[in-house]
Amino acid sequence: MEPPPTLPEGPLHLRDKACWDVDLVVDDRWWARIDVHIGTEIDATAYRACDLYFKRYIDRRRTSGADWPKLRPYTLVYDVVDEGFDRYEASRIAAQPLALPERARQLARFLVACLRSEVGAGSRLTLHDLRAAPDPGADPVALFMTRLWDPARHPQYCLSGSDELHAMNELRAGCIRALRRELGPRFEGGVQRTPFTVREYRDIVHESVSDGSRRHFIEAVRRHPVCVTTAGPHRSNGFKFAEYVAMSRAIVAEPVDTEIPGRFTEPGNYLTFATPDACVDQVVRLLADPALRESQMRANARYFECWMQPERLARKLVDAVAERAPWSEGVAEERPLAAALRS
Repeated sequence: MEPPPTLPEGPLHLRDKACWDVDLVVDDRWWARIDVHIGTEIDATAYRACDLYFKRYIDRRRTSGADWPKLRPYTLVYDVVDEGFDRYEASRIAAQPLALPERARQLARFLVACLRSEVGAGSRLTLHDLRAAPDPGADPVALFMTRLWDPARHPQYCLSGSDELHAMNELRAGCIRALRRELGPRFEGGVQRTPFTVREYRDIVHESVSDGSRRHFIEAVRRHPVCVTTAGPHRSNGFKFAEYVAMSRAIVAEPVDTEIPGRFTEPGNYLTFATPDACVDQVVRLLADPALRESQMRANARYFECWMQPERLARKLVDAVAERAPWSEGVAEERPLAAALRS
């Protein structure tokens, strides 16, 4: 099915649906909405019509299981593309309800991106680019590369106000400074180079813009067994968290606020922190304990294979929709929502 059209008004999440939603139709009968927006809002119209509603970020304070029985937690989300030329994406771009010159411009940019990906450049990464075997390393170095948001340019970004963005920036910067101070050569990291970061956070900015590119970041993740991440706008789990899991890294992260299906736990898959000092403590713990480090890496490799590997995830989604439709109120009571997709 084609993505729903962008709405002219209403909450940002519901105005921007075309970018974040996918509709899954099984046997031409059962319909599931897959919503990977970082906000907690649910498209109530789609929810009423669909058989299951998979959501990247579920806030049970707003959406209790009793009130939203068709709601299911989606897996960790990251950005990955097929190897070679993606004909489906090209046809999707060409079919957009945009003026011909704009469609042509987007299609040209897409073709250039595909060509760059073929020679190992650009930000379009394949599943092969995002896989790495668990390797705890004999003398590991920790990594935290991130971006900061200019509150003046993004007074309301993905439902996050400027105060929240400022607090997020300060935590990220504080963690990098603390890790540099306490770990020295056992830590590598910094923030993307932009006019805002050069002006406000000059001491932790990468030397060049290319140092903060996605491909450079993924190559750095491959070299570092222990990786750090913080929550994104609106307390979401960003792509970085999922990329760490896909690449079998040991992870130090802010507490995970949303539901994640399957067995994904602390300390089995990650360690948490709330302050820069606590971040340092958890990183040191993983650097000093090779058994814990290796155990986390292997657990994350298993989680990827079970819950994030595209073909397996697609099979789980199709099976879940076929099994649970048509929807009945009694199904919600059979097992906990966090385990609704667990096989």
